[in-house]
Amino acid sequence: MAVQEPRLGPKAKELARDATHQPWFQDFVAGCAGGVTGLIVGHPFDTIKSRLQTDGFSGSKKYTGVFNCFAQTFKEERPQGKALYKGIWSPMFGMGFINAIIFGVQGNVMKHLQPDQTPPKLRNSVITGCIAGGAQAPICCVVELLKLRMQCQEDERTHVYKGYWDAIKKIYRAYGIRGLFTGFGTTLWREVPAFGVYFASYDYLCQLSIRQREGATMDDVGPIILSIAGGFSGISAWMVTYAFDVVKSRLQVDGMVGERKYSGMIDCFIKSYRESQQTPLTEEEKQQMRKFHRHLEERFSRYETIRGVRVFFKGITPTIVRAFPVNAVTFTTVALILRYWRNGSYE
Repeated sequence: MAVQEPRLGPKAKELARDATHQPWFQDFVAGCAGGVTGLIVGHPFDTIKSRLQTDGFSGSKKYTGVFNCFAQTFKEERPQGKALYKGIWSPMFGMGFINAIIFGVQGNVMKHLQPDQTPPKLRNSVITGCIAGGAQAPICCVVELLKLRMQCQEDERTHVYKGYWDAIKKIYRAYGIRGLFTGFGTTLWREVPAFGVYFASYDYLCQLSIRQREGATMDDVGPIILSIAGGFSGISAWMVTYAFDVVKSRLQVDGMVGERKYSGMIDCFIKSYRESQQTPLTEEEKQQMRKFHRHLEERFSRYETIRGVRVFFKGITPTIVRAFPVNAVTFTTVALILRYWRNGSYE
């Protein structure tokens, strides 16, 4: 359904005329603040996602599901719950910088594409989002490589790094500078379309809330709607590209213990599918499938495709649960900071 863009009133026209005169750094600073607040809210969920995605990768499976993984991780270190924030320091600095790039690039490119119109056209939201996703992908790749390797140090056998600098040195010695960009191609495949969907979904939902109000601008969207739009935009982006995230995670921990297993993204897709295809369905998975088809139980042996594809959805539950609050906080923080700079208030 197409969004009917509101007609511009005097306030909207004034804001539109002044858009290109706003300091370029404002979007970067607001994005950095949004990234840090979102990270604090979402990092425990990210730890659970990472462990589920790589569970069984270098040995026997450790977790039976999301809640089991959470319980074991929560009890892993004292004080209890500390392990949920393993690997937070790399993204604490990295995600602030990454979100500064995402919102800074997106905001400034939007001002050039659409200097005299508000609210944004959805095609421009997609274009600017894709550009922003590609711009931050190199930094995102390195940050997530380090974060993943720290998160997946679960026991003495996998505890190979003393800290981030030690991880950087060991990866560089083993593979050179290219080792720090392991999974970069997959990161691009994930980030570019994801952020196109991300910003388009957010703008679409915000516009739905004001399209009946003549002369309304995005500054007239309240904090509750900003949070809802941000939360659902995050979920939408993950749903579109989650399979690439699973493959990226596997590529980035590949070689952490033992020899490398995959030669690249396509090889990882194929091998992950085949390995999952040969793994029998668990009782929990069978129970879930019975909900969709009461005659499916006697046909389990025929569903090799289902068994193969399921690997690309490992860890999706904590990811979706995490996506809503993280992106609700991130977008609301960014929007309110920019609104304050433009208007001198949050109203």
